[in-house]
Amino acid sequence: MRHNLYLVILLAGTAVFAEEAPKAEEPAAAKPAIRLTAGDAAVKQAEESARKDACLRLVETAYRLPVGNNRDVYDMMMKNAVVDKDLIKGLADAVPTKTIYLEDGTVRVTVSTTPAKVSAILKKAYEKVDWDKAEEDSTISAVAQGAKKDEPIFGTGESALAKTDGEKRLAVRRAAKLKAETEIANKVLDMVLGGGGAGHDLVRDYCLGVPESQKKLALGLSLVTIRSEDWDTDGSVELTAEVAAKPVISEIYLARALYDRKNKYADWGWYQLTTSTKEMIVQGTAKATAKEAAVVDLPLALETKAVDAAIKSGLPKDESKPDPKAPKKAVKP
Repeated sequence: MRHNLYLVILLAGTAVFAEEAPKAEEPAAAKPAIRLTAGDAAVKQAEESARKDACLRLVETAYRLPVGNNRDVYDMMMKNAVVDKDLIKGLADAVPTKTIYLEDGTVRVTVSTTPAKVSAILKKAYEKVDWDKAEEDSTISAVAQGAKKDEPIFGTGESALAKTDGEKRLAVRRAAKLKAETEIANKVLDMVLGGGGAGHDLVRDYCLGVPESQKKLALGLSLVTIRSEDWDTDGSVELTAEVAAKPVISEIYLARALYDRKNKYADWGWYQLTTSTKEMIVQGTAKATAKEAAVVDLPLALETKAVDAAIKSGLPKDESKPDPKAPKKAVKP
């Protein structure tokens, strides 16, 4: 019990602060030749598309804002899809704070807001819902109180100038990242929970027993960043992505107090797991061809697909159903 209390206090605010500002490694804001020769209309269209993508990433950052020792904004949104839509809409007008142009025509835009503004959006949204689906005013106010209310939080998105290599690479990069996130999700799910009982000693077992924790795993994966990408002349890419293990595990663990209603997984050795992975970086490497693509039209779109794929890959196959890829047996006359 002391270990569980210790973890709640230690992990409560970890994930939201794992990425507070744009990466320092981004290229300088100089305008490359491809930007200077592009027409104003093309530039405006690419920047607006990147800004919209950045707003979705900003929602993901807002989701990670804590509202208590074991709860964050995403837990609130999981309860109320209408309010979630209002939050997405409320952050859709975020103004760019930084714009980066890459040599291949890629455009990266960073937008920002504050916990106080997120809290204000939620307060207005909850005024429209029925009382039984509303949140206490103190809970909504905690969104701003759990962090520095006026400290900016960020989201970075990307698009590309039309008819450039960057435009061709955009969807392929996302497809490769989806595969890499699936690999990362599988690695997290296969981590051993020290002290777990027979047959219940993996994070995967816990996520199967507490389905809501799968969504919290997806939220943790929103912290994944691309470490490297190697492009071939045929338009394919080999990409390596990574994430710190502790913030991801904290999202999964903290779901237990809210969603493990039968208290089945209370003593599953989370202390040992979080201690052993304190400095761990989890990586995933994947390839995608020029014909592959992935859609990111909603917050956590890639991450949710990655978790779903990872969960399904670990389920036992139904041997009662024939494998459509298996060679057909010859029928004797």
